[in-house]
Amino acid sequence: MKSFIFTIVLYLKVFNVFGQDTIAIHYFNESKVSIAMGVGNYTSLYFNGYEYVVKNKELTFNIETVNGIQIKKHQIGLLLGVDKWKGSLLFPLGILYKIGFTKKKHIPYFELSSGYAFGNKGKTEYDGVEKGSYYFKGGSGFQFNLPKDFAIAIGLYYKMQNMRSSYSRIINPNEPKIAIGYNIPYHFIGLSIGMKM
Repeated sequence: MKSFIFTIVLYLKVFNVFGQDTIAIHYFNESKVSIAMGVGNYTSLYFNGYEYVVKNKELTFNIETVNGIQIKKHQIGLLLGVDKWKGSLLFPLGILYKIGFTKKKHIPYFELSSGYAFGNKGKTEYDGVEKGSYYFKGGSGFQFNLPKDFAIAIGLYYKMQNMRSSYSRIINPNEPKIAIGYNIPYHFIGLSIGMKM
């Protein structure tokens, strides 16, 4: 009996200690619109595997929304979006992590997101149809907190969107064509404006 009472008392003590250090978890939603400009070059192998260096002239428009949880200065959530490219649409699905560096009214932040973009990019002069693939995105900016748990965020970001294409290696016209796949990494610099609730 004494051991049972001792166990109950110990349990209550531990529960009380952890209860005092309870970490508040908040739900949040953040929606963003952004515009990004292609930078650098990419290499196409579409013409029978021969390398063609092509300038990235893509200009993309993006709408995305993130739903997740915030613990102190850390945020993590599920990202859903729509990317408008020239003549095509991609639908990114990913995970976003964001950290704010202060608890002041105007907060500098840094964020990373990664995932997979679904959809196809149409055939061009230098390449065939490209299929969506994985992407990586990193950026920073300022979040301006307003009354009633509302905030506006403005930031700059870098994004790498990988695409998958293929070419047919033709060695002997009398033999079947062999499709060989390859990656095309597109690089972007963009500006985003978001609203958080």
